[in-house]
Amino acid sequence: MNPRFEAYEARLTELETSLASEFDIDILEFDVECIYNIENLSQLVIDMLELGDFKFDTIKSGHNTTERFYYYTIKISDKQYEFRTSSRTDWVDLDYIMPVLESIVENHKRTYMYAFSNIDGGQIARLVFSEKEKLALAVDRGFPCSLPHSHFKVNIDWPHGLYSEVKYHEIPNMDELTDEFHKELKYMYNIGLDVPNLNRERIFIGSKYEDDLIEIFIDGGYVSSSTNKISEDHIQCFWNVSGIILANTLVKNYGYTVRLLDKTTGEYKYLSNVEYANKVQKAIGRRN
Repeated sequence: MNPRFEAYEARLTELETSLASEFDIDILEFDVECIYNIENLSQLVIDMLELGDFKFDTIKSGHNTTERFYYYTIKISDKQYEFRTSSRTDWVDLDYIMPVLESIVENHKRTYMYAFSNIDGGQIARLVFSEKEKLALAVDRGFPCSLPHSHFKVNIDWPHGLYSEVKYHEIPNMDELTDEFHKELKYMYNIGLDVPNLNRERIFIGSKYEDDLIEIFIDGGYVSSSTNKISEDHIQCFWNVSGIILANTLVKNYGYTVRLLDKTTGEYKYLSNVEYANKVQKAIGRRN
């Protein structure tokens, strides 16, 4: 693994620890492959609720053998909540459990929220509970957590398969490129475009393993935000939002030239740097 990436992940862990202490953020670690019986589900839910200091009564728990799911029902004040997860697998069904936790917070502690730290723990998840305002402040300082304002949007007005190929004079230093990418992201955010307001330390640009790739990671992990391939004389930038922002950074801040490659037809289209910047801004759109 690239030593730069190892240092980056170590720094994220430091930020999580220090900012959690500074902003009173509580964290629960748990294995996502932990459900072997109803007692496992019950204990996990209890741990999650105790993380938020909720007082509750257990109503019932059991195993629906027909539909094959475990359930655990609790009561807080006058409201009942049922947690479920499949008994067909040992994976906990967070897609079902998290909405129940969110309903509990909305009904009983509206100024707080549950979320997940993005620190890569393999199959160990890190559930976060915090006041909303404090968590937002911590994320702005580099706490590795994806809030609505702090991750890249998925859908943009840019065709799938439309690469941006940037012709370079020399491959930029990756630390410098990360700085320039962050500056461009900040500029876009400040003029009202729908991009995340990311702290610099949450961003890694470079190669995790292979020298012929420029990968963009937010908060580390196994999966990059975009993978951009270096060839002999150009960088082929992916067609998602972080890929086109990378291309725009190279074009705008380094003075490199760009052409579009349609993966389906194999056709090229050459754009001026100004035309490309305008196309990128239109594709991203403005925040509501």
